[in-house]
Amino acid sequence: MGALWHDIQTSTSRAADAALTATMNALHPDLPPLLWYVGDRNHLFDVVSIRGQVDAGHYEAEAVVIADQWAVTLGLPQGSPTPGSVEYRGDVDGVQTTVWAVVDRDLWDQNN
Repeated sequence: MGALWHDIQTSTSRAADAALTATMNALHPDLPPLLWYVGDRNHLFDVVSIRGQVDAGHYEAEAVVIADQWAVTLGLPQGSPTPGSVEYRGDVDGVQTTVWAVVDRDLWDQNN
């Protein structure tokens, strides 16, 4: 596939992420907003997983609190974070959902 197909995939992915971010944050206006991304797909529109990330602009301690708030609201158990992050992962209405945040930037940078 050529450059046109790459551009289509990129713009479709960005549009899906923007729509998911708007939808998830609107469903939970009492929580600080996250940046949401469509994870794995079976086909172009069959979403298998979504990921919510605490914006890197938050201080590390604040990021932990925000991730915890979303995890409690969505009923997500703690996942298997990479060093320097927190992660919650589980099934929400049939969609594999992850909420995560960088909580130690130096440790995160060493491992990613």
